[in-house]
This record gives sequence, C-alpha cells and structure tokens, in this order.
Amino acid sequence: MKKNRVLVLGAGISGLTAAYELSKAGFNVTVAEKNDFVGGLSATFAHEKSRLDFGPHNFHTHLPGVLEFVRDELGTPLRNLELRSSKLFFMGKLIDYPIRIFDALGKLSMPVAMKCFASYALKRLRRRFSGGKTDDSFEGWVKSRFGEYFYDLYFGPYVQKVWGIPGSEIDTDVARRRIPDPSLAALLARALFGFRFYAKHSEDLTTTDSYYPPSGIGAISDALAARVAAFGSRILLGAVPEKIEVSNNAHRVRLKTPSGILDIECDYIVNTIPLDDFIEVLIAQGKEKIDSARDILKYRSLILLYMFLKVEKIFDYPWVYFNERGNPDLIFNRVSEIGGFSADMISEKKGVLCLEITCYKGDELWNKTDAELYETCVAYLEKNNFLTRDVVGEILTKRLDKAYPVFRKGYKKTRDEVLDFLGRHGGSVACIGRQGRFTYSNMDRCVDMSRQAARLIISGGDLRKISSGDSE
Repeated sequence: MKKNRVLVLGAGISGLTAAYELSKAGFNVTVAEKNDFVGGLSATFAHEKSRLDFGPHNFHTHLPGVLEFVRDELGTPLRNLELRSSKLFFMGKLIDYPIRIFDALGKLSMPVAMKCFASYALKRLRRRFSGGKTDDSFEGWVKSRFGEYFYDLYFGPYVQKVWGIPGSEIDTDVARRRIPDPSLAALLARALFGFRFYAKHSEDLTTTDSYYPPSGIGAISDALAARVAAFGSRILLGAVPEKIEVSNNAHRVRLKTPSGILDIECDYIVNTIPLDDFIEVLIAQGKEKIDSARDILKYRSLILLYMFLKVEKIFDYPWVYFNERGNPDLIFNRVSEIGGFSADMISEKKGVLCLEITCYKGDELWNKTDAELYETCVAYLEKNNFLTRDVVGEILTKRLDKAYPVFRKGYKKTRDEVLDFLGRHGGSVACIGRQGRFTYSNMDRCVDMSRQAARLIISGGDLRKISSGDSE
C-alpha cells in the first residue's frame, strides 16, 4: 500500500512549506494549527486600520533556490528592504548597526575604544596558544575573540537580558550564529593598525539583499496556505494534539478541535511545534528515555508592546537595538518602526512602534500588566529623548509563551537524542523549523529544511537525513 498520508503539526512557514510541496506531489496532507490563523511567528494581523507583524521580520537568504521559491513560485510580492541604517543605542549614543568605524569612533570615547582594542589584542595573542580551549560557552567564545572588557561592557549584559541566563550557560552556537563580523573590535583593529582579522559572517545582512512583502511578512504564509488549500489539502485551525502515537507502521494522532475530538491515522508526521510540547503528548515504546529532555529544551517567551503614535514616525531606520549595562528600567531589547518596513502597513501616516520584551512565561515581567509594561518602557524612551508620552495614543500587547529556543550548553546532544529516538520508528517522523527542531534558523533555513523533508517523503527516503545547517 502506498504511504501518502501526512500530518503536519503547525501552520507556520515551516509546516506550510512542507504541506505545499507534499500537496503539490499528490500526497494526502492535513495541517493542524493551534491558533486561529496561519503563519505562526511569521504572521501578520490587522488592528484597526493597521497591519502588524509579530515582531519585525525581513527575508534574506544565501541558500540556492529559496528566494526564487518564495518570490517566483509562490508569487509573493517582495520589495528590497534597506537595513544598513539600523541603529544600536549603546552608552547613550546611537551608533550605526552593523557598526561603522568612523561613526563609532566619533561617538564613543577614545578611552573606551582603546580599552576594547587592548583587551581584544591581548585575547587574540592568548588564543593563539590556547587553541580555542575557552570556547565552551557563549561567554568563552566571545571573550576569546573580543576580550573581557567588551564582553562585560556589551555582550554579557545583552545576552543575559535576551536569554534570561548568563552567557556562561549558553551554547557557543548562539555566538557563532548571531555575532556577525565585522565586530567593533575587529573594525578598531583595522582602523588603527590596518589589520583585517575576519571575513564576513554568513548571517551578516550586509552581504545579501533583504526583502519584505508590502502587506507584511504574513504574505508568505498566506500564499503557502492558499496553495495548500487549492491542492485539496486541509488546514485545521484551533487544533491541538492531545496524543501522538508513533509506531513503525502507521502513526495515530488525537487532535482537540473546535468541533470536537478528531483521530487521524497517518504514514508520516512533520512536526514544527515546540519539541517539548511534542514530547509531552508522545506515546512510543521506550519514550521514558527522552522524557527528561523537556527539562533542557526550554523556550523563551516574548511580549510585543505596540505603541500607536500621533505622529508619522520616531525613527528614520527600521529598528534600534538597546543595551545598557545594569539598568533594570531597560526591559526591552529592540524597537522597530513598522513604517520603516512598509508604509503600506500603517494608516493615516500615523507611526507604530513595536518593542520586544523577552522573558519566561510566569516570571515577573510576564506577569506585569500592559499598563505597567508601558509605563516602564515609555519612561525610558522619554528619559533618553526618543519621544514624549503625549505622542502615544494607544498601546497593544501580544504575548507569545514559546517564541525562541533557549540554547543552553550541550543542547545539541539532548536534541539529537530525541531526533534519534524518533528516527528509529521507520524514519517517518520529521522535526523541522526553529521550534520543531530546536535549532537556530531564520525563515530561509526553515523553508529549505521543509523542502528537504518533503523531498525525502516523496522519494521514500529517511527523514533523519534532513540538514538544519547547525554545522555552519
């Protein structure tokens, strides 16, 4: 009997891409999504006369065929998005981000710049003899390349705020994948002594074009969902898995839907929901061996605070990163100007700011009221002369209980043990996407993973061969 029944858990960009490719190939596909909308974190929603993303997004890629898939095959309208004018608010100054040396030297004091370089040069010398032995964590990776001074001044406080744990507990992957070159330290070295130590980082947005759909990033997911439906596959909204029985033959999944309980038998499962949620409802022989993984594979929560302005805009750039060591009043990490991505998103030329606040569900920040969050944020922005509260007309919050995987040291070993366990059941369970595979992946990488998964299912291949790009 031909195995062509596929259940996709999650209707974000990863799940929808896989569903589209499989539906196009004639597979019987069902997509189950817990929300009442598609797109997941890459969705766009309407509020009054504005359209808003769940935080700022852009689409860029170095991967062959991914841009063509989104733009040409799906027909998603994309505009070039200029990101080189973004800013970093650091030590009371707005600095170009990615950092530009003459701008930085003109705004930061020379003693600070020289301390950064001295600390950097010393670490570079020591690293030549240590062989990178200190690269056992985010903190070790950064300090061994940029020095203690710059780490304590910038990286340490920022990563503690974003991830909620010290850099010594975070895996080196976060540094390797999130810190593009040229860094401030490398640029100082180049400007002062003419040395260039690094090539450009693969995640550096200045090395490739960035794009954005005029109507919001959700246009990509909407295009995928429309094509999935056109091929006759179904997308179930408000559907939450209560039980996932995995075996070497067929898999059985029980979904709680708005219309009642639905039991589905399938040959393949493509999972894009948080990996700890998947494990929680999983039923499989020997499953107790991976139960403890849920204590390690944790996710960071995110509060998005939108401020609707009475003026057209506050910033002349898409987003600003904020970092200030030891200031408890700075609770947000980044501010984006919605109109900086697309003027079509805002109405009546009234600006909208989106402030990102990372936390854990149930902690002190999560439990604050919207009014309390707003008061802390607007007071900080007022104090630093970005705006006055009289220009804010309305606020809105969106709370995402599982937004980003927390990459603790050694997470890969635990994650891979889970993937290996699932792979023993005929290689017919795929865990893809940032949430479902617990990996650092931007949208382009998620699209690529999903297309890999679909090709393996179509060809009858082993889903354990999917590459998430972790080794890059």
